[in-house]
Amino acid sequence: MHYPAADRNAEVIAEVLKDVLPKTGGVLEIASGTGQHITRFAQRFEALWWQPSDPSPPARASIDAYRDEAKLNNLRPAIDLDVTADWPPVKATCIYCANMIHISPWAATEGLMRGASTLHRDGQGKMTYGPYNVDGKFT
Repeated sequence: MHYPAADRNAEVIAEVLKDVLPKTGGVLEIASGTGQHITRFAQRFEALWWQPSDPSPPARASIDAYRDEAKLNNLRPAIDLDVTADWPPVKATCIYCANMIHISPWAATEGLMRGASTLHRDGQGKMTYGPYNVDGKFT
């Protein structure tokens, strides 16, 4: 699977991530979609391990195809994770979610926050990306 928008915005997102990612540990990406973003991030941030996830079998197949092609030791196989259901046992230093909140039912956002809080009770290490509207203006 391939989305041109993912190619266009991956580097812009990576520029922000470089200032907020932990120096070591692992990143759980929620709703990894095609796998384009997480593959680029794993290439750029080699000191971190990256755990892609998606509830969609075709998306997980795409993620794993990108992973196989890139041959990255720090990019794990995609796991089945539906934010609205019980989360599989995953340990991560940080949780990242892009382009899910604005296109999914509100229950998905609630599930994301609920699941993320079980991994990070201190409120640290959670990042989201998307076209958010603040005070009537898109960010």
